Amino acid sequence: MSKTKKYDWSDPDNLPTLEAHSITKHEVLQAYLHRYLEVLNIDPRIPSFKIYLIDGFCGGGQYVNELTNKLQSGSPAIILDTVRDAEALINLKRDKEFKIHAKYFFVDTNPHAIRFLKEHLISNGYKDRAQDMTFINGLFAERANDIIRNIEAKSKNSRAIFILDQYGYKDVPLHIIRDIFRKLPNAEIILTIATDWIIDYINDSDKSKFLIKKIGLNQLSKLSIEDTKKQADWRMYIQKHLSDSFKNDSGALFYTPFFIKSNNCNRSYWLVHLSMHEKARNEMMQVHWKLQNHFIHHGGSGLNMLGYNPDDDERVTGQVPMFVFDNVAKDQSLKSLELDLPSWIHKEGGDVTFRNIIKQTFNTSPASDEMYKEVLFKLSKYGELEIKTPKGSNRRVSLQISPNDNIRLKKQTQFYFMKPDKA
Repeated sequence: MSKTKKYDWSDPDNLPTLEAHSITKHEVLQAYLHRYLEVLNIDPRIPSFKIYLIDGFCGGGQYVNELTNKLQSGSPAIILDTVRDAEALINLKRDKEFKIHAKYFFVDTNPHAIRFLKEHLISNGYKDRAQDMTFINGLFAERANDIIRNIEAKSKNSRAIFILDQYGYKDVPLHIIRDIFRKLPNAEIILTIATDWIIDYINDSDKSKFLIKKIGLNQLSKLSIEDTKKQADWRMYIQKHLSDSFKNDSGALFYTPFFIKSNNCNRSYWLVHLSMHEKARNEMMQVHWKLQNHFIHHGGSGLNMLGYNPDDDERVTGQVPMFVFDNVAKDQSLKSLELDLPSWIHKEGGDVTFRNIIKQTFNTSPASDEMYKEVLFKLSKYGELEIKTPKGSNRRVSLQISPNDNIRLKKQTQFYFMKPDKA
């Protein structure tokens, strides 16, 4: 995050401040990476695990916490510590030693940041992993292809997580994200985008349109921004199209945006998780429900959470301006899914697999896989639908619902149809 003068490590006695919303991002990164390593290595027969971790905007690795005024590690040390801690935890459950073989790429355009980071890591207990760390002074956008080629040369199926905590919104064009998923299908990306800055900046000028196309936001480039800004709640309308751009143009099958509100300005960021696998999306969603932190969703609690329709009043649609991951929101999500899922299944012909439900609706809901299963099982108990195993027997335990199970509506089911998204 050393994109601007705000983040500079040229003076070791005057380190940058780490704001509260960035501390929260680090908590999510730590929790997700730990969970990722645990889940992928749950099989005790797996002797080792290889992974590449790329911090594309790594900074100098040490800050002053704005809440405590104490020194706090940045993302590089958090990544290194989480890998070490996950390996130790996995080994507690093993008879034979398990090893994580991780390779780290730390990239930053600020030479002071890279110099400080090297010294900080070596002098704070990471010297033994120096051979696994590559430090790159340069723009991530210019060095991404070399990093991708390096990983791809080892194996196209390599596991990799790209942490791209850019300061603004211009430094990770969508063509780079598409390239990552095309060449490394098992990769995941955690991306920060200053969405409110985009919304405030864009207009119908040639300069603005050139920038939007350069970033790759094709859905936004089709809008008449000046006409859109005349509408009520125009910001949410543009957010919808911004979301569609990432959903359609990133190359990722699963896309989940989380909103972060900065305490120091009246603007929001997005923390976007991108992947090719529904399990990865589910695990990230589980992290947010578990942490119940400062992240929010704009939109509703059931399906179509970002499908904002400016022609509908929120008192009619049931949509709320902000969706917080707390216990109240969880109850609301379960109730919304009870209404939305039967209607959705009916529109799909009344008979679908659980895999297809997840594949086609996961990007539009704040619910986790387990919440879907809980609701479907409840609906089966109400007699609204039936859940059949591939062999034709009734599924009797919610958490045992499998991807190939058939979810079939019963004829007497009554529907409460969702309003179509006109945006």
